[in-house]
Amino acid sequence: MGKVVTGLIVVIGIWVGVEIAQNGPSRAFDGLFAGFVSDGETEIVDNRSTARRSGDAVERARDAATERRERMLGE
Repeated sequence: MGKVVTGLIVVIGIWVGVEIAQNGPSRAFDGLFAGFVSDGETEIVDNRSTARRSGDAVERARDAATERRERMLGE
């Protein structure tokens, strides 16, 4: 029984370590422990997918190019 409990503790420890390594201590576990590890600065979290963020960036670039073109042509 002791080996099972030890194995379970090891697995949970590895899972916690991986979660913190991937997301950082202030965002791990959906910010559950952010109050303990945060330095008081609010971190802006963008929950949009990568495809959504890149699509928005492309849209902003197109709008900026259109605006520059219209300004240059004087339309």
